[in-house]
Formats: sequence, C-alpha cells, structure tokens
Amino acid sequence: NTSWNSTTNANRAVGQVNLADNTANEWYVTGIQLEAGTTASEFEFLPADANLARCQRYYVRNLNPYLGVFYDATRGIATPRFPVTMRAAPSVSVISGATKTIDVYVVGEKTPSTNNFDHITTISTRHQLSGMSGSAKGNPFDVTTDFVQASAEL
Repeated sequence: NTSWNSTTNANRAVGQVNLADNTANEWYVTGIQLEAGTTASEFEFLPADANLARCQRYYVRNLNPYLGVFYDATRGIATPRFPVTMRAAPSVSVISGATKTIDVYVVGEKTPSTNNFDHITTISTRHQLSGMSGSAKGNPFDVTTDFVQASAEL
C-alpha cells in the first residue's frame, strides 16, 4: 500500500463472480428505470401499496373474509367485494385443491358441495354455496379460508 509493486493478474478482482459463466447465475437489480430516447425523465417511485393495487386490478387470490347468510337449510349466498376495482369483470373460481370449509355461526364449519359465482362486476361478485346441511334460514356464515380467486388478466 505504501510502495509500487508488480501486479499479479490472478489477484485482480478476487471473489468476483463471472455472471456469464453459467446459465444458472442470477443477477438481481432494483430501482432502475429504462427509457427510450436520449432524455431522462424524473425517476418514478410508487409506494408498495400503490403497486399492490395496480396488480390487484388483474388478479386477486383470497377474497376473504366476507360474510354471507343462509336462505334455506342447505344453501347460502354472499357478496364479496374485490379489494380494488378490477380491470374488467373477472372470472371468479374456487382454487383447485384448496380447503373449502366455511365457518357457519352456531353450527360450526361446513364444506359446500357447490360454489357458484354470478353477477360478476369489476367491484364484486355473488357467491352461492350449497350442500351445507344443518343450518337454518337466516344463519350467517363467514368465509375465512383461502380458496377464491378472481382473474381479469389480459
């Protein structure tokens, strides 16, 4: 450090990884903005909640918790709202393989045999459930499990 020495090429950039030596190498970048043209504009920064809302316009998994009510002893209806206005009326479905139990006040958990979604708009849908015996008309239920998805992908 205090005098001139001869150099050894092997000691240059010790510990440096050759990004191009393997297709499995990854390079993580954040906080950059690419622009077309020769003039740069101000750096655009959006808070995490604004970015999340932009993503949720296209896809939402888990619309719960939301409340519903039985309209007879085995069938109920609920109207979950989407967290943000969707890009278009989405397709709404039960996620394949997910646990589909519904918490029904007074009578405990039930598993509906049928889940239908209709009256789908950009802000909400109607969820009709059937095959949940042992309840009574007017009993409320709470959808608290992660099994509903809405997709308005392009």
